[in-house]
Amino acid sequence: MKKIMILLLGVLLLTTGCGEEEIEKTDAGYTKISMDLAETYMEEKEVQIVDVRTEEEYQQGHIKGAINIPLHAIDGTVVAKLKDYDQMILVYCESGNRSIQASAKFASLGYTNVYEIGGLDEYDGELVQE
Repeated sequence: MKKIMILLLGVLLLTTGCGEEEIEKTDAGYTKISMDLAETYMEEKEVQIVDVRTEEEYQQGHIKGAINIPLHAIDGTVVAKLKDYDQMILVYCESGNRSIQASAKFASLGYTNVYEIGGLDEYDGELVQE
């Protein structure tokens, strides 16, 4: 019976990831987190959500509260929309490719609390149009 309990405990730990959240620090200066964890942050923390898709994609539907800064527009002028370099910034796109590039750009501009959360294809929440 003891062996069965140990085996079951081992399987449980393997399937739950040993209790660790899906968080990965990158060499580019930003942190990659799961969309599930990002949704928790959206509910519990003060965050700035940034949609880096095109303006047309953004207008078709985006996460509530997100601002649109297309990937191609991220440069030194970003400061106008993101004045606090230490605020928590959650960055997403459609599938996760542009959000990776944008997160690296934000980090290179001096933003210290950048979280890349992937793409809308992983988001279960409701999208809004504004």
